[in-house]
Amino acid sequence: MRARLTLVLGLLLVAAPARAHDRSVSHARVTVSGDGASIALRVRALDRDALRAEGRDPAVHLPAAVTLDGCDPVADSFVILDAPVGWARYAWRVRCEAPPTALRAAPIPSRSTHVCHARVVRDGITTEHVLSELSPVAALDAPVDGPAFARWVPVGVEHIVFGLDHLLFLAMLLLLAGSLRETATMITGFTLGHSVTLAAASLGAVRVEPGPIEAVIGLSVALVAVENVWSSSARRDRVVPLVACGAPLVVAALTRQPAYAGVALFAACYLGLVDRAARSERARPTAWRWVVASVFGLLHGFGFAGALAEGGLPAADTVGALLGFNVGVELGQLAVVALAWPLLRYLRRDEIRGRLTVQLASALGVAFGTYWFVARAFA
Repeated sequence: MRARLTLVLGLLLVAAPARAHDRSVSHARVTVSGDGASIALRVRALDRDALRAEGRDPAVHLPAAVTLDGCDPVADSFVILDAPVGWARYAWRVRCEAPPTALRAAPIPSRSTHVCHARVVRDGITTEHVLSELSPVAALDAPVDGPAFARWVPVGVEHIVFGLDHLLFLAMLLLLAGSLRETATMITGFTLGHSVTLAAASLGAVRVEPGPIEAVIGLSVALVAVENVWSSSARRDRVVPLVACGAPLVVAALTRQPAYAGVALFAACYLGLVDRAARSERARPTAWRWVVASVFGLLHGFGFAGALAEGGLPAADTVGALLGFNVGVELGQLAVVALAWPLLRYLRRDEIRGRLTVQLASALGVAFGTYWFVARAFA
């Protein structure tokens, strides 16, 4: 009963749009020539709509958000360009009193954590920059600072720290970890899994549709959360797993995509194995967690690859940027684990408090994960 009540409360908490992995991102191409420059900007349609919801006109906000030092927008130069589904493209010109020395990017929309991937063409030389809340300015009159590896490490850190779905998945894994050794084993399994698919997808060896991948990543959070609830209690409630398994069937019927029926079958088989393991007196709840972390890590790696695809890996050093991004993701994971571990140890000192923490947190994991799955499947 407690798990059912918490699930309802969790669904109410996420009633507002939860973008999670679908972070704010834009792509700018700046061509400097003569006494001015042309700027072409591609933003997510969601970000454009968020600007409008704030009462901001993209024609006014965007030229003020992506700027060149010493330059001002040319009046009536702002135009709307054709864009792929899910995106919006704009272009405008700026006039400069002197050769621009820096490119700046403000959040789009104004209150979001935003990353702008910019390519600047100047005197026949192309440079690439990653601008974010932590590093909003790129110098144009100096060579790019450091190799691609170093530039993309902070991008990977930001991606994991602000990727709520990935963080919640890690939290679900950590809830039942009994020791630092078990935690290290699970994190290593997750790392190996997502490193394989991240490299394969980013280098073009494998191609997947990002929409379904993002949806199933959300469902992975819900499935591990159900496992937590079952493993931490003698009585296994059947209502919560029905939600996690039934959602893909409903989505398959409404979207007419039979692949989601396969997802439902996988979810049912997975929870069946969990139920069987939970009934075994010889099985420990976390004995095979590293396998679960590795398998789902493969899935999350495709999600990381989608983020890299949005950003556009630099053509000059694709492998270096890929390695830097992956190292950044691992550093972010380790930082999160280091911060969460003392709190989890404290909560588990008392058996009742520890069990309640696992059940309440896992019920919220089911709520968030199921919501993300449904919302992304219909996006």
